[in-house]
Amino acid sequence: MYTMNRIFFALALGVLATAPSAFSAAFSVGDVFASIGGGIVEVRSQNGTFVATLNTTLGGYTTGSTFDQAGNFYVTGFSSNVVSKFDSTGTLVNSNWAGGIAFNESIVFNAAGDAYIGNAGSNSVRKVNSSGTTLFDYTGMGSNTDWIDLASDQTTLFYSDESGTIRRWDLVSNTPLSNFAVAGDSFYAKRVRPNGDLMAAAGSGNVYRYNSASVFAGVGHLRWPVVRTRRAW
Repeated sequence: MYTMNRIFFALALGVLATAPSAFSAAFSVGDVFASIGGGIVEVRSQNGTFVATLNTTLGGYTTGSTFDQAGNFYVTGFSSNVVSKFDSTGTLVNSNWAGGIAFNESIVFNAAGDAYIGNAGSNSVRKVNSSGTTLFDYTGMGSNTDWIDLASDQTTLFYSDESGTIRRWDLVSNTPLSNFAVAGDSFYAKRVRPNGDLMAAAGSGNVYRYNSASVFAGVGHLRWPVVRTRRAW
């Protein structure tokens, strides 16, 4: 992610199957967590009303983010090379929850509570446990791994380096799979939907949709290139 004049929005992944009542009254399912730089994430309701500001205290670019099953919020610090953790009330728990990853840019939790962290600094993805401790580094992935998401099978990782190719990696065998999609655009944030469709926001402002068989299923257009919101299943 070397073009810095974008607004990056956080996505709560499919593993966040918790009912809204489990979260702090400060936040609601559907709230938008917008990484706006300066170490800041701004929270707004679905209608755009300001809710809160979350501050990592580290400055620099804040990028991709996610939630764990307990409602804790995690945001990558592209400039600081760490992931910061907030609890479900928006209180900063640990500004350096996981570190040592150059230009980390996206994060996703699996159903077991471990997280995968993508980055723009190497062709690798780091797996960490719920404490942020490194468990494994997947390497030799053929490109940077700026933007990642996890398939419902919990073993297939989708990733892209802001080129026109969405790649796949088998997390069990630690081997590459065939490319998922190729387009004449630059893929950024992506989400695997519960039905297996993959939505990918692109640098042009387009959002592409592919079904689980990699078949192109449509395209929409947004004013901003990357839009992600907090949601439950």
